[in-house]
Amino acid sequence: GLVNQLNASNQTVAQADAQYRQARALVRNARGAFFPTVDLTVGKTRSSQGTGSSSSSLSSSSSGIRDTYNAQAGVSWEADVWGKLRRTLEADEASAQASFADLAAMRLSQQSELVQNYLQLRVIDEQKRLLQTTVDNYQRSLKMT
Repeated sequence: GLVNQLNASNQTVAQADAQYRQARALVRNARGAFFPTVDLTVGKTRSSQGTGSSSSSLSSSSSGIRDTYNAQAGVSWEADVWGKLRRTLEADEASAQASFADLAAMRLSQQSELVQNYLQLRVIDEQKRLLQTTVDNYQRSLKMT
């Protein structure tokens, strides 16, 4: 109903949700720091040796073109000797929990405001109906006299 529509389309809730998703990504990144990092680089180099003539009718086998392929791999790992990585992870987890609490509080606040406005609208509708009934009764009373 209205609450689901509010959660889906409210920009304030969407911003709080985006901040929470960003905080969760930071936690995943901090957890990844405990594992080794693997780097792989692959390359190709093409070179040619000219014959000194300006003839362009050389075949590819005698053209002097040489392809060189190379690959490099590396592994690195940072040992958490002094607890820096662990403290970073703990701080990011606390930040994610705070962002989740902010998101929940924002949703609750927006939903509360929606419910209050809806109830106020219903009260005003009922007051309007009662006033219309009173006006109708006064008009009937006026016709009788």
